[in-house]
Amino acid sequence: MLNNLESDEGILKSSKYHLKDIITAVINSSTFIDTLTQQMQTIFDGLDIRINEQGEHMKKLTNKINELDNIVVKQSEMIAVMKACSEKIQKEETGIKDKLNHLEQYDRRLNLRIFGIPEKSQESTDVVVLDLARKLDIPIDVADLSRSHRAGALISSRQEQKNKSQSEKIKHRALLVRFTSYRASKAFYSNRTFLNQVGCSNVIIREDLTKDNLNLLKYAQSQLKNVYLQYYVLKISNY
Repeated sequence: MLNNLESDEGILKSSKYHLKDIITAVINSSTFIDTLTQQMQTIFDGLDIRINEQGEHMKKLTNKINELDNIVVKQSEMIAVMKACSEKIQKEETGIKDKLNHLEQYDRRLNLRIFGIPEKSQESTDVVVLDLARKLDIPIDVADLSRSHRAGALISSRQEQKNKSQSEKIKHRALLVRFTSYRASKAFYSNRTFLNQVGCSNVIIREDLTKDNLNLLKYAQSQLKNVYLQYYVLKISNY
């Protein structure tokens, strides 16, 4: 049995050296080297192709990003132009509104609004205005009046009776008067300071202001005392 073991060990040693010789022979074989070189070249060529494909893909992405950047720049320029145009239009619109407001107020310089005079059925508003002018010692006559009328919605007799029954203060509609000349309008407006002296303390005479100027006056009066708007100029009264 011992002899058999020694024989097997010899065979293994012999096989080991034989396998080593085979591997050495294969490695040193030009065919093996050529085959390995070809396979490695194939792998490298495949990697080069993939790298080139990725490079082309990156170029396309870069070009797309550049295109988007150009679009963003152009849109930003367009937005800037549109914003400038919008600001110009708004400025011109504001200027036009101011001019229209100025023209409307200029046309209204012949008008006055009179508050606090009780409204009567079948009244002649011209007579009411001339009676107030007489009390204020203003030298005007019917020829100085272009037209006059009550302004606002008519209060029905039913609503007036309801107000009386509820002991509420009755609000009479204002008188809107248009004079034939600015001289007559100015004289009437200037003498409003004597209303208390002639027993008309409940009467108020105001210029016929445009909506914008009236809002301006209300805001100014909420901030300051004794403020009034003459034509289109804010002033502070001294009485």
